[in-house]
Amino acid sequence: GLIVSYNPLWFGLPVVFSSGSYLLMSIGIYNVKASVYQITMCTMLPWTTLFSYIFLKKRYTLTQWLGIALMIFGIAVVGFNAIMYDKTSGDNSVFGIIFVVLSMLLYAAFFVTEEKLISKYHSNPFQVVGIEGAFGAGGYTVLLAILYFIQCTPNPAIKFCRYGRVEDTPRALHEIANNPMLAMWLVVTVLSIGGFSGFGICLTKCASAVHRVAINMVRPFSVWIVCLLIGWESFYWLQLLGSLMTVYGMLIYYGFLPIKIWEICKTKEDKLVEQS
Repeated sequence: GLIVSYNPLWFGLPVVFSSGSYLLMSIGIYNVKASVYQITMCTMLPWTTLFSYIFLKKRYTLTQWLGIALMIFGIAVVGFNAIMYDKTSGDNSVFGIIFVVLSMLLYAAFFVTEEKLISKYHSNPFQVVGIEGAFGAGGYTVLLAILYFIQCTPNPAIKFCRYGRVEDTPRALHEIANNPMLAMWLVVTVLSIGGFSGFGICLTKCASAVHRVAINMVRPFSVWIVCLLIGWESFYWLQLLGSLMTVYGMLIYYGFLPIKIWEICKTKEDKLVEQS
């Protein structure tokens, strides 16, 4: 059964992965277009599946691994298009894509670590959100104070260190205080993230981290389509092909598109996994 009494400090470990993920993500998103960024985020599912296989001892069928391989290939096609053909992406697309992929690696570690903890300890999902939020707020407060005193040379090429410091917290607070609209959207963002995290933990507890990631994958494609409709992005057939391959890989992974020809390739272990 689940352990009722536990040390809340254990839930600080997922926060470390989450914080590192957002740090790398914030650097990556400045160096790639929104559509490329959103599709690259889909690497979270392959990372989560791999970590679930290694650390949670979950087993997946050959069909699921083939779906993951197709997803990775599709994401690579989108990245290739951004680097080779989409000149509006800037000269640092490779830099940005690498940082986004690494951020998704840490984000997958966050999901899997959290699933490991909530499957072991009896915990209320929203209590977990509160504990992780407290760790995150405390950690970021210390981190922002440290980054403020680290000076650097502004580099417009990679859109980093704009004001001579790694992070200028007083300037950010001044902008929020003098812009009511910015302050309002900050509050809306905090409330939406809180709800998103709470319901996400409920899903992880009732299903799994992989299911949580799959539902989260709806967001990247929605954002990309909206960007195309409002004219923020240019349309590329190669990017569409890569995106469709990514979606197709996800559908195969979850069994929505059974491929009969692959049935002959299934091992005895694959069939046992499907029956369990």
